[in-house]
Amino acid sequence: MKRLLIISFIILACLIVFPNTPAFSQDQEQASHPSSDKNLPSKILISQGTWIIGAGTSLGFSSGSTILDTDHFGKETNNYVDFSITPFVGYFVFKGLEIGPVIGISASDDNDKKNKDHATDVAYSFGIHGRYYIDMDSIVSPFFRLSIGYFNEQATHKVDADLEEDRIDSTMNISGTAFAPGFGVAIFLNPHISLDFLLSYVILDGNGQVVVKNPDATEDFKYNDSSFNASVGISGYF
Repeated sequence: MKRLLIISFIILACLIVFPNTPAFSQDQEQASHPSSDKNLPSKILISQGTWIIGAGTSLGFSSGSTILDTDHFGKETNNYVDFSITPFVGYFVFKGLEIGPVIGISASDDNDKKNKDHATDVAYSFGIHGRYYIDMDSIVSPFFRLSIGYFNEQATHKVDADLEEDRIDSTMNISGTAFAPGFGVAIFLNPHISLDFLLSYVILDGNGQVVVKNPDATEDFKYNDSSFNASVGISGYF
């Protein structure tokens, strides 16, 4: 995981320090004041000095697997489905490249009143992200995305059974590093709005602790998670 973080920081640093690549070498003045045959929203909006504000939400799924490796509870692998929203702000430091902060929020609440089974899960993350848009001379602009940050997840599970030995009361807390490269497409609906489709590969690496009552037990564990996440969002440019 540390190697991935180092590589990602190097990539972002190279994009900032060496902007004179073919993608960046186009005339910025022409992009700001394009000729009539290239008066496209994408030409104007991805130019240096533009701000972008957006939010993405999953398309109803984020499928993957989680591995919890502990001494007391053993090794457990879970498949899951998740839903989240990810607002962000960015600034185009060069033509095609925007960088800014990003946060992620997800929550779930599963209450089975019949079996007196209640489970909650709240997770958040924050960090930095970057997008590099490919100029296609059209209203459609593919882009590469990279985000790095910190995540924290807190989950509870309670079963209020009639028999004491069947009751469950557990809490789990996990924190660590989040790394997510991705590829997407922005479709510019008008000069200030684009519809974004993004596919990301999310890698989480951290540590956690689970506390269980009845019987009482506490265990620290190593946490690893990887998943593909498909999302759709909307972005505003000004």
